[in-house]
Amino acid sequence: MEKQQYEILMNILNGAKDTDYGRRYSFDNIKTIDAFQNVLPITDYDNYASFFELMTRLGEREIITALPLVCYTLTSGTMGAPRIIPCTTAHLQYYIDEFRKIRTKGSIFALVQSFPKGKAFEDGAYLNSIFGAVLTACRKKIKDNSHARIFVANSLTSPTELIFPTELFDQCHARILFALLDKNVEQIFSPFTWEMLETFEYLEKNWKMLVRDIEKGAIDDSVTLSDEIRAKLNTKLRGNPKRAAELRTIFEQGFDQPIAPKVWPNLTRVTVSGTGDYRIYTEKLDPYIGDIPMNFGYYAYPEALLAKSIGDCSEEYIMLPETGFYEFLPINSQIEEQIRPLTMNNLETEKMYEVLVTNNAGLYRYRLGDVIKVKRYEDEVPVISYEYRLNETSSLAEDKIIEYI
Repeated sequence: MEKQQYEILMNILNGAKDTDYGRRYSFDNIKTIDAFQNVLPITDYDNYASFFELMTRLGEREIITALPLVCYTLTSGTMGAPRIIPCTTAHLQYYIDEFRKIRTKGSIFALVQSFPKGKAFEDGAYLNSIFGAVLTACRKKIKDNSHARIFVANSLTSPTELIFPTELFDQCHARILFALLDKNVEQIFSPFTWEMLETFEYLEKNWKMLVRDIEKGAIDDSVTLSDEIRAKLNTKLRGNPKRAAELRTIFEQGFDQPIAPKVWPNLTRVTVSGTGDYRIYTEKLDPYIGDIPMNFGYYAYPEALLAKSIGDCSEEYIMLPETGFYEFLPINSQIEEQIRPLTMNNLETEKMYEVLVTNNAGLYRYRLGDVIKVKRYEDEVPVISYEYRLNETSSLAEDKIIEYI
């Protein structure tokens, strides 16, 4: 693993040696991890804000990366306004490879979407979310599945009008509607448990309207939608009195017992990030899903795909060392010149660290602001748990923007 991390770092630096940032810090002269840590400063978003301004507003290129940008991804601003993070094909590929692994034989109720393709920035890149960028890259392989079409395995319950919308709108009602129509759902996928919780709470409150929509094949007029979006979605609906009656019988029995396995009898897994700060929402989600195995999916941000769950019903993640070069700053230490962050192979178990990432999209020694705990090593790779955001208190209101990540 130490050799792999070294090779990843050298490949990143070699690819960016002719950028403005690479020339400033003489990337071509850096041959060791020690030299890298001696020369490059630890950074945060403020170190890059002016670069992003030059790139997006003036069209400047090859400032921090020589690779063409796929898009800018939007991330939550828990310390202020939302931020944009550059994304290259090399960086995005890790997310694409892992996204394909969550597919199942049946369909997936996925609470994700791409951003509408608006005006490009001056450097030609568009604003999207990390999941939106992945969906766009996989678009040719994503089958449009609605109950109006013959069911196709490995498809999403949402039609393309929801996955790739032409405008931003509250998708909660429409997402649930199409998912309810599909009895073959085997997996529910969402970036965070709070969004899945909101979805089930909406279902509990509005099931009568949803059932009526399924019965008549049209979205209720009280749901706020533009005329264009409403018309497009209604063309994908057909009245299904049989499914409506089936669902009405289920919902009339109440929500005292887990509702998800009743609605989708083939449901075998819920994949959602819900550890650390998000445990409060995870616990509230349990009454809706019951004994359906919950997998905490991926520990990921637009800046880095750090780790993946070791398995269902576990809060532990195993690091993905191939996705970037990682450093770890011991917690309770101050960032001073004499303190050198540790590399992945030198961590102590049961100790907590702040994560720094160097990636293929132009971020170098970037502070994610997350604290992780090292639980153990498996085949030289750290198994970790996410603990909390450093010196921050995330709130549901602040993190709502993550719906689009």
